[in-house]
Amino acid sequence: MSPIRRSVALCALSLVSLASLEARADTVPVESRVSAATVFPNAASVRRTARLQLAQGEHELVFGPLPAGITDESVRLSGVGPGLITDAVTVRVGTMGERTVAERRSLHERVDGLRAQHAQIAAQHARIEALRDPQRTADLRALAQRMSALSQEINERAQTLARLDAQVRGAL
Repeated sequence: MSPIRRSVALCALSLVSLASLEARADTVPVESRVSAATVFPNAASVRRTARLQLAQGEHELVFGPLPAGITDESVRLSGVGPGLITDAVTVRVGTMGERTVAERRSLHERVDGLRAQHAQIAAQHARIEALRDPQRTADLRALAQRMSALSQEINERAQTLARLDAQVRGAL
């Protein structure tokens, strides 16, 4: 990998390493910064600088967003390193980063699915936390004891009813 420094004001350029012209082209988004600017009465000169390392092969470097009025002729390109710059500058006007309707719909569906999963996990978490709550645990234990006592009382009354029923049948 060789460091290549670019001072450019452009949307895209192709960079081909001398060592490997057959390699597949990679599109590389480049984050650049404005390093100098000069304002003239009817125009401006802006220098953008980026530093990156590229493997040997062909690469398309994409800079943006840039002013809408930029033209191929207004862009100058320079670099340092053992690379060959070809197809120097092609300015493309477009909507970088925007999604198609289908992509947005798919993303919305994914977000909705993730929200539903989040709600389920939050409900599970609340149930777990409720079980950890000492007061709730004490309330549940007291409720279990009360249910056990009621169960015993029901059994005792059922036995009493069975005895009374037997007595009534024997008396008839």
